[in-house]
Amino acid sequence: MIFLGTIREILLGHRTFLWMFFCLIFLGWGLSGCRSKESSVKKKHVLEGLDRRTKLRFKSYFAKGHVLYQRHCSNCHQSSGKGIKSWIPPLKNSDYLLRNPKRNICIIRYGQDSIIRVNGKKYDSPMPGFPQLSSLEIAEIITYVQNAWGNRGGFLSVKEVQMYLERDSCRVRF
Repeated sequence: MIFLGTIREILLGHRTFLWMFFCLIFLGWGLSGCRSKESSVKKKHVLEGLDRRTKLRFKSYFAKGHVLYQRHCSNCHQSSGKGIKSWIPPLKNSDYLLRNPKRNICIIRYGQDSIIRVNGKKYDSPMPGFPQLSSLEIAEIITYVQNAWGNRGGFLSVKEVQMYLERDSCRVRF
């Protein structure tokens, strides 16, 4: 009885805790736990014309990128890549994502706090950067999101990611 009363006081007495509890339950466990069908995505468009070694690297990047995406991105952008309506932009069929993949490298590393337009809709929710991710991990995430959910974005190598991150223009938050 005392234990239940304490929980009720915590949940009802502290709005901040209630909001954090909601986010943890609904966004963290509920939606990101849904299985998506990205493993069945046909990636033939990317693999055409690539040598055997590059094909293997792409497949490795895609698989590892999926794991990293689930760990770092799916709580907001969802496992389905659809985002959260009017709050978090979608990555699935996103004109913003596919228009300039190199800009997305900088956004993953340094974050974004400006208003963006994705598929004709405005989004003004800031995205935190992930400075702890290596260039390889960013290349893997980019490769995954550019080719999951029917996206046809191609493949970025770790060398391309490293070169772009070293540019001064990349160090400015978008």
